[in-house]
Formats: sequence, C-alpha cells, structure tokens
Amino acid sequence: MAAILRGFGAVLAGIWQLMQECSLQMRLATMSGAFLDMAAEDYFGDGGLVRQASEPDVVYRKRIRAALFAERNTRQAVTNALVAVTGVHPVIIETLNASDCHALACASVPAMGGGYGYGAQALRYGSLQGGQFFVETQLGKAADLATVCRVVDQTAAMGVTGWIKVKN
Repeated sequence: MAAILRGFGAVLAGIWQLMQECSLQMRLATMSGAFLDMAAEDYFGDGGLVRQASEPDVVYRKRIRAALFAERNTRQAVTNALVAVTGVHPVIIETLNASDCHALACASVPAMGGGYGYGAQALRYGSLQGGQFFVETQLGKAADLATVCRVVDQTAAMGVTGWIKVKN
C-alpha cells in the first residue's frame, strides 16, 4: 500500500514541479531560454527581434522590454529612430502641418508664403490629404536604404505613408 501511495506521490510531485517551472515562464520578467525566444516571436513576429549569438537572457529580456515600450506613432518617435540608425537628424515634412509647408506663394512674391510656393527654392506643397509624411535624411551609419525604410515603417503609425528621400 505504501508503495502505491509513494508512486502516486512521485507522479504528483513531478507534476507540481513542472507547474512551478511553467509559472515562471508566464511573465516576461521571469522567462528564460526558449520561452523568452517564443515570447519575442509572439510580440514582434517571425524574425522581428531575434536573439543575438550567445546573448544572455538578461540582455535579451532588456531588449524585448525596450522594443515593447518604445515610443511610436509620433513625429518625434520617427526622428529619434532615424537618428539612432543613421546618426543624422532628418527633415520631416507633414503635409498638414503649416509650419512645415507654410502658405503657398509665387515666383514674383516668394516671401508671401514664408518662402515656399510655386517657383520658390526648397518648394514644399501642403495638402489637405492626411495620412502621409515626407522624410529627407542621409544614409549616415545605416547599413542600407532598406534599414532606413524598415525603421520608418516600424515607427510610423499603421496606415500612414512615409515617403523617404535618402541622400548619400
């Protein structure tokens, strides 16, 4: 009889230990190993935030947390992300922002619109169509144009088009 009870007890103790280990894997703060990799894939998609070679759990967890709570969907967020990647401060032009596009002028009186308008140097047209912005930046220390485009795509609001002009 004691052997039967010890057998059941050993099985239930093993289940209890497994439950304790699994409970640690339910929170980002206590996840480890493959569970941390799976959480990153759940949060950012396949290949969205991959663990670096021999990166410890503590460092990877910190990167995941920073990416989860990164500022997004604002002009400043796009600027900060581009500066982090390129090392160059970009020019961002929002078509609905009067301080970016000013009023329209003409070649004969270019100062009327703040120096912007038809025939004026550094011409920028405004628009009443929202949902788009323009970025003028340099490649700087970014690996390639795709890196710059990916940063803008990940930082800008979904459904907003970012037109990008990269100078060398």
